[in-house]
Amino acid sequence: MASIGAVALSEGIRFLYSQATELLRRLRARREGRIVEGEILVDGRDALDGSIGLVRIDYARAAEQSEAIRDLSRSLGEYAEGIESVDPTNTAMVQSAHALRQLLETVYGRRITLRGESRERSGATVDVEITSGQVDGYVAAVRAKRVGNADVNARVRVDTVNSGAEAVGLEVDDLG
Repeated sequence: MASIGAVALSEGIRFLYSQATELLRRLRARREGRIVEGEILVDGRDALDGSIGLVRIDYARAAEQSEAIRDLSRSLGEYAEGIESVDPTNTAMVQSAHALRQLLETVYGRRITLRGESRERSGATVDVEITSGQVDGYVAAVRAKRVGNADVNARVRVDTVNSGAEAVGLEVDDLG
């Protein structure tokens, strides 16, 4: 993170801080009995390399890590609010931002990459490889009704596909 520059890092910290704040609000709402379920749209177009899109929050993990998320969020608050200047050489700030990102990635189940980082783009990655000597029926590395914001790598390696059988790398109804 420290290598991306102050402007990109500022945007990234604001994004991470806002996501942590919203997540903590959702956790409080759940504790108070106001059910908060379903997918949420995570929009980081100004801060991210790639997009995250719709995510289903892992509330169990979020609850387990809520104190760490709260502490890291607090440590970044003055930078996110513009009270303090973001300095990429500030090791403690960069480490806090990185740790908060890792927690959010775990809770969202998506990679979060800040604009300008040398890292895989934000989003989900599905990487599947099937190796078989023989296929007698149907085999697919990935079969999905809908693939949204995800990098999909599907490989099928088969020696023999018998008559009437089918080997498919990727079968998707909707590449939304």
